Amino acid sequence: MGRGLMDISTLAEKIASARQEMIALGLQYGLNSAPVLEASEYLDGLLNEYRSLITEKEKASDTIKHQ
Repeated sequence: MGRGLMDISTLAEKIASARQEMIALGLQYGLNSAPVLEASEYLDGLLNEYRSLITEKEKASDTIKHQ
């Protein structure tokens, strides 16, 4: 998934869904199982992308304010 291809609200929805999926997998297979670890890595990627988008938005906002 490239930067800027997904808006923040869509990404937030994906994060919520991935979090729920990870919890369900944890309850089904145990927290140290391969499916849970894979889901956790996927969620980490989404969270990193979310943080990047927020940071880019803040930088753009700061640039506009200082012009």
